[in-house]
Amino acid sequence: MEKEKLITLEGVNYTYNIGTPMAYHAARDVSIHVNDGEILGIIGMTGSGKSTILKLMSGQFKPQSGVREYSKNISTDG
Repeated sequence: MEKEKLITLEGVNYTYNIGTPMAYHAARDVSIHVNDGEILGIIGMTGSGKSTILKLMSGQFKPQSGVREYSKNISTDG
């Protein structure tokens, strides 16, 4: 039986300070699928985009491009 996809990021991008000399690409072409029952760990160096990816997954940030989808069983209302 295939597990339900709870959260999907597909080709997601996010840049801080877009359009300025301080622009920083925190997430480039990120694709993640989290299925029911899975445990996800995100590791990386300081400034590598871990928090940005989690904020994109949680709905705190809106992707500037790409697709973010949630299962019908996920609430993003806070």
